[in-house]
This record gives sequence, C-alpha cells and structure tokens, in this order.
Amino acid sequence: MHNHEDHEAAELFLFAEDRHLRVYACENVWDKGADVLNVFHDEDGDWQFLCGGDHDDDEAAERIRILCLDHIPARDASINSVSKLPRGGFAVRSSKGEPWFIRSDEARYNGLAAADPMPFVEHVRQSADWLRRRQDAMNDRFDIRHSKTWHYDQDTALFTFTFEDRPTVRADFQSIGSFSTRTSTWLWSWANESVDEHITQDARRVRELGLERHWAPLWLDGWQADEVDGWEMAAIGARLSNAEGCYRAVHDGIQKYDVLRNFRHID
Repeated sequence: MHNHEDHEAAELFLFAEDRHLRVYACENVWDKGADVLNVFHDEDGDWQFLCGGDHDDDEAAERIRILCLDHIPARDASINSVSKLPRGGFAVRSSKGEPWFIRSDEARYNGLAAADPMPFVEHVRQSADWLRRRQDAMNDRFDIRHSKTWHYDQDTALFTFTFEDRPTVRADFQSIGSFSTRTSTWLWSWANESVDEHITQDARRVRELGLERHWAPLWLDGWQADEVDGWEMAAIGARLSNAEGCYRAVHDGIQKYDVLRNFRHID
C-alpha cells in the first residue's frame, strides 16, 4: 500500500467530504492511467476507486494506492457524478463517458434515497397518483392509447399520434428516461448520448431536485430497475414540470418515457 502526497486541485469538486480525505485507488488507475470504472463508498465512509479488474488475490493490498480525494476528480471530472453515492453504495460503468449504474442488492431506489428514505417514497407515491389523474384526463380528451401509429421528432420536440377514424394528435414532448428490458436498468435522458440535450430539460429539473434533497435515484445516471420504476420516474418528471401526461414508446427492448403537453388536433 503506497501513499501519494502530491496534490493537483480539481476544478470541479462535488463531493461532500474534504478534498484532502484519504481514499483508495488501485495501481491501474493511479500508476497506469486506467479509467475508474468501479466506485465503492464503504459503510465506514471510505471511498475506493478501481479499474474494474480483479483485486481479490493475495497481493491486492500491495497494489492499492492512498491519495487525496481531490486527485480523483482532478484526473476525471466525470467522477463527480457519483459524489453523492450513499454509504454502502457501489457504482459501475463500462467505460469513461458511459453512464454510471448501481450494481448491488441495495440498488433499489428506496435504498438509495437519503438516510431516512420515507420522504422520497412518499414523493414517489404522490407523483404516481398525480400522474394517474393526468393520464385519465389526457386519454379522455385524446385517447392516445389507441393510436394507430406514433412518431416523435427530436429536432422539433413534437410527438405525433395518428388514428384510423379521427384527426391526428400532436403534442410537445420532453424525454425523461428509458428502461431496458434486456439489462433491467433505468437510464435518465440527460445521461443518454442518443437524446438531444434540448429535450432533456424536464429530466434535468428532476436531477436538480435529487441533488437538492439527496435522493440518489434522481441524480444517478442509471440503476437496476423494473417497469414500475420507469413509470414512477416518469411520474416525478411529469409532476415537476406540470405536464399533461406521459407516453411510453416501446421499441426493440427499450421503453422510452416522455412527458407531453400542449396537445392539439392536426387536420
């Protein structure tokens, strides 16, 4: 185990801990410049920043480096995305620039919310109830559930629904996030490179709420989830933006959740 005292100040530092807190990194990350792909925030408060390789052999301790926390975001500012990872949390990504995901039994978002998760659970419940009422009102007027086809255009931020026997319906939309049935993960739209930034503004407001209230599911790029989680995250986004409703578009194993407003009929 080796200490590193040289210090390079990070321009962006979002961790709650002191910049000079001693943390652990593997030799591949510190000595060889490998990307940090695994982050552990231990129950005792320690942080570990690892390359994603195998560190379980007898000589693992000799390959651990001790350094100031500030070194980590100084080298890679994207590490700030997991700066609010709660104790006991584990974040993983496939490569630098890719979204972070929670990969543990504690990944369920109730376990990721603040030390007392009940306010978050209640917020989810209220948002889901709110969205059900909005969905009923939206479908009473436009009944987009029974559209023949649907199409969305990221450039114009317009969602269009066509029907067999009545006028086309169009609405403005914002992308909230998506659920993958293949990987059972939720991904916020602002962390998805395939989604244009201008249609992620409502989702970014959700992220700000999460950072403000320390609700990790709302600011973490992605996490293990199910379809119910998708609707609940969409409900939070819809409620926060006062949208008229939400639509789930399903294609090739991806369930895409968008919030809708400004409905109108198109002749």
